[in-house]
Amino acid sequence: MTESYTTHPIIAQHEEIDRRGLIVFDDITRMPLYDEPYTSPMLTLLLTHRGWMRAECDMRPASLHEHSMAVITPHRILCIRETSADFVSTVIIVSAAFLERLRHLYPDTWRIITHYRSQPDLSLSDSQFQVISNMFRVLSDVSRTDSPRRTEMQEDLLKVLFLMLQEYSIANSREQNLSPREELFTRFYQAIEEHYRESHEVQFYADLFGLTPKHFAAIIKNQTGIKALTWINNYVAMHAKSMLRHMQQLSIQQVAEQTGFSEQASFSRFFKTITGKTPSEYRNQTN
Repeated sequence: MTESYTTHPIIAQHEEIDRRGLIVFDDITRMPLYDEPYTSPMLTLLLTHRGWMRAECDMRPASLHEHSMAVITPHRILCIRETSADFVSTVIIVSAAFLERLRHLYPDTWRIITHYRSQPDLSLSDSQFQVISNMFRVLSDVSRTDSPRRTEMQEDLLKVLFLMLQEYSIANSREQNLSPREELFTRFYQAIEEHYRESHEVQFYADLFGLTPKHFAAIIKNQTGIKALTWINNYVAMHAKSMLRHMQQLSIQQVAEQTGFSEQASFSRFFKTITGKTPSEYRNQTN
């Protein structure tokens, strides 16, 4: 297995990504933090040139192969498991602030982006791959300029990129409409993102959708194969792990508070139950 980076490159270049709006990482041959779940408030676009990658997105298996693309919307739980020896990709990271600006300027583009919450991957034909690859190169060139109109150009290019991806999704007969149960899970996951600091209880989320906890839990389990409580707990644990690893300035108590625990002791018990380690043990292991 490839050796893990000590610091995730998104964390290492957070300020630069915020300053420029987006950054393009060309010719990526290895992915950071193998077997280490990671969440980001930013939008990630990954285009595979050669080889394959095996991963998990929101605890569900995902894979990319040659000439395929992934759109990882913010706050997904992503875990890279393995890449082939010949793996080569290009990765675009779009800052949270830039993405919010895009949402207000181009609401139709935002709707296209949010579609990828449930289906992050898209297989491209050879001709489609060439078009998207060329657009990635243009975005890379524009992102490196100091033009006063760089932001405007990046916004327009991203709008065109997502319109092209929508056309390719339709042309490739990708299902555009979610079933009622898929829609419920998507809304459930969005609710976890929004409310995980308020409650870790299934009852709370069932109430949001006007369902009994038993019925709600059964739908989520049947749809995903994973219990509703497990989705909630794993989401909380992944955020805790990310903060413990990448935000060394935060105390254990502060991490507990930011994940919805009023007491450090209850957070520590929860964290050890999920991960098998105390928060301090986990933080020391990753230093």
